[in-house]
Amino acid sequence: MNSLKIKYKKMKKEEKINTCANGKVVNEIHRAMLDAKKVSLRIDHRTVILVSKENCTKEYAEAYKKRLEESEKNSRFNFTGGK
Repeated sequence: MNSLKIKYKKMKKEEKINTCANGKVVNEIHRAMLDAKKVSLRIDHRTVILVSKENCTKEYAEAYKKRLEESEKNSRFNFTGGK
């Protein structure tokens, strides 16, 4: 039991993620978006796509989500957990 406590104390604590470490990458992505004249459109809580300003509408997001769901339904693998 004592050896476990010693090993635990020697383990390095988990460090917080440094959000500034990838700042250059984020800036490059943002610059590429501006150069391509694209804007981000949120489809759901985890999906964001880049579209032209004309396609940045709620209707386009709903249509894209419907296509995505149909694609998942027709997929060989079911990633949605049986929906």
